[in-house]
Amino acid sequence: MQGTAAIEAIIEHIAHVLKKDPTEIRLNNLIKDGDSLMAEPGATFEGENPIPKMIEEMKVSGDYIERKMFVDNYNKVCYKRFLSLFLLNVITKG
Repeated sequence: MQGTAAIEAIIEHIAHVLKKDPTEIRLNNLIKDGDSLMAEPGATFEGENPIPKMIEEMKVSGDYIERKMFVDNYNKVCYKRFLSLFLLNVITKG
């Protein structure tokens, strides 16, 4: 979990510096067909990654764009709000 939190903080920082939505940074860095798999040297990811579609569905169902616009407008007056969308994979045994 700490590694995930650290990477998420880095992504948020990159997005802030580039003045981009953190979700855009996340989407651009997801594994794609043909990318190398770190766990298996020489192996590559094959197929379609379902996560981009899941993110787009979450953005629609959660009114993400409208909420993001509200937060951005609010922060022009008083910077106190934050909105981000990210996935967390929790592995459980059993």
